[in-house]
Amino acid sequence: MKAWWLGLSARDRRMLVFGAGILFVMLFYALIWHPMSLSIAQDRARVAQLRDDLAWMQAASAKMQALRAAGAGKTAKVRGSLVAAVDRSARRHEMEKAIAQLTPQGDDSVAVSVSSVDFNALLRWIAALGNQGIHIQRLSLTPADKPGQVQATLLLGRGSAG
Repeated sequence: MKAWWLGLSARDRRMLVFGAGILFVMLFYALIWHPMSLSIAQDRARVAQLRDDLAWMQAASAKMQALRAAGAGKTAKVRGSLVAAVDRSARRHEMEKAIAQLTPQGDDSVAVSVSSVDFNALLRWIAALGNQGIHIQRLSLTPADKPGQVQATLLLGRGSAG
């Protein structure tokens, strides 16, 4: 190999060194720099999306707390079946199509699974439930595919909010 290299003219050696340098730069860009810069851009976009989600969740939490505080003093006692009361309220607030599942959890609580629904409509329904003496014992919200839409899992119960 050394004999071959020394057998080349100085011009040919410079051209090979220059070509090897160009090849090294191209491989470095294609195999290291470009994939890494794409990954960084994707990570930055994901962080921005997660920050937006966090801000949305914090705003939703504040709305829920405000609604809970506003309806705390003016509640009625639920008479009869809690499942029936929740179902009637859902129909009254046009939520029946969004309710995927309504499962009794004993006499004093019911699990409700809500598919994609407008967040503000869900808040209005929850406030109306609170005014009827039905309160949230557990709530899980997940953003749906469409902006302003959520999926929710609620555990509702009779009596005071806890």
